[in-house]
Amino acid sequence: MEASKLKTNGFKKKYLVEGAAGKGYGFYKMVAESRGTDRNRIAGIIRRMDYTEFLQTRYWGIVAQKVKARAGWRCEECGNKKDLVVHHEDYREHGYDMYHIDKLHCLCRDCHEVLHGIRERKSVCKKKVYSNKTNSRQNTRVSA
Repeated sequence: MEASKLKTNGFKKKYLVEGAAGKGYGFYKMVAESRGTDRNRIAGIIRRMDYTEFLQTRYWGIVAQKVKARAGWRCEECGNKKDLVVHHEDYREHGYDMYHIDKLHCLCRDCHEVLHGIRERKSVCKKKVYSNKTNSRQNTRVSA
């Protein structure tokens, strides 16, 4: 078996399994361990996973933890510290998340649901609202 296939299989067994991002599983260590792997094969494995199952992987836990830490453990929209989730700008880079961490944003569950149109914001407030169409942030007034 060729070396890149062995490394890819090892990466899969270590990171694409259910588990928390715990001690010994840091972001930079994971990126370093991905060197020499077949990135396209890893992305393919991730893309074929059920999304709910993917969200339970050690890989996503590590990536999400990095995004939340970068945001100072606060929602990038409203500053809330509770119920934080990580939002994909778009899914073109899904499977390559650790290489495109700048396309991921830390949001509280409320802002995430408003962004996806799951529900309307309850109060009128001035927020930074993320625009998927322009891939930029802009100040706008959001109302229910």
